[in-house]
Amino acid sequence: MEKRADPRDEYKLKHWEQYVKRRVEPPEHAALQRFDNLHFDEAKFEKLIDHLIQ
Repeated sequence: MEKRADPRDEYKLKHWEQYVKRRVEPPEHAALQRFDNLHFDEAKFEKLIDHLIQ
């Protein structure tokens, strides 16, 4: 980010700790869904798809 010097990244760089935490541990909200691609679970995948098409 520092090398590309994009003005849109200024806030992220100034507030790095908050930015990283939000990326790793996003806030809980019904509209935000997480899916673990490393450990595929068919039932969880179906639940995600059901949520997305509603």
